[in-house]
Amino acid sequence: MVPFLVATDPNAITEDGHAILLDSNGERLTHDFEALRGSTRLAATCQGWILSLGSEQEDNRRSFLYDPYTCDKIELPRFDDTLQLPRDFSAALSSDKPTTTNNTIVVVLHPDQTTLWYCRVVIAGSGGEQNNNDDAADAAEWIKKIIIWHLTACQGRFYFPATMLEHGILEFDPHPAIRVVAMGGLPEVVPPNPWGWCAHICHFEMDGEHYQLLAYFYMEPAVTTGIALYRMDVGRRRWCEVVDGIGGGGDRALLWCGYGGGCCTASRFGLEPDCVYMIHPFDNLMHVFNLAARTERVCFHPSEDLAKLPSGAFWLLPTNTD
Repeated sequence: MVPFLVATDPNAITEDGHAILLDSNGERLTHDFEALRGSTRLAATCQGWILSLGSEQEDNRRSFLYDPYTCDKIELPRFDDTLQLPRDFSAALSSDKPTTTNNTIVVVLHPDQTTLWYCRVVIAGSGGEQNNNDDAADAAEWIKKIIIWHLTACQGRFYFPATMLEHGILEFDPHPAIRVVAMGGLPEVVPPNPWGWCAHICHFEMDGEHYQLLAYFYMEPAVTTGIALYRMDVGRRRWCEVVDGIGGGGDRALLWCGYGGGCCTASRFGLEPDCVYMIHPFDNLMHVFNLAARTERVCFHPSEDLAKLPSGAFWLLPTNTD
């Protein structure tokens, strides 16, 4: 039950059910994702669950959530494929415990359309059957014509960047509704850039609050010039800079890749405290940033059959990271 880096594009798992895994030190092993074999589209979530949409079996609209660590599977309503999702899409869960939290919402985002698909996980015995609730599947159109790339779940709400100065909040009560709020607090200029700042940005949830990590760069996107951590204060409509590390008494680590980030206890999983394990989008290598020491190193051991990480590599977090 430790975090692993899946050194495979998510949809490559569907071919034979196997994938190469790397631990946080770059050590390698293989894993059998038998339950995902034959799926047509997959998406990892920040909570560790993998969403499978469609199957090459009898019902090509079958959908389910799968926990690779426990092999738990949650059957979902049949997916409405009128959205015609491509193989590369993103998904989000409103709770990291969908097996015990009633009405956990599953959201699927189309990468270049203004529509979403969502359903509710209804636990058996709580007013509906978890495996047969087809009526829970709905399609909705955004209130504002905004294309959303990624959602961060915090206490039942979903957050997303709308513009550089605005953030969107998606709520279900019970139908989806969006409000966009202006956010201040970010710097105007970050040296050595004399005109402003550029950064790779990761949004994640920690202790029930929304955070963003900025990995700044200047002339070369592959060269990080600084890192900053901010907490979202919705009431004050500001991003508040965090200067004392990731939190958790100094025993937290952040795992970040293309689909988002996840925070977990460092000592429990053999990770370095106050460090960010980042799959860099420009060299596809695992970079480790120590926030306290302000250091960076590359942690990946290439081999003949795995010269570098594929662009679709993603972190597989244990579904219970408490």
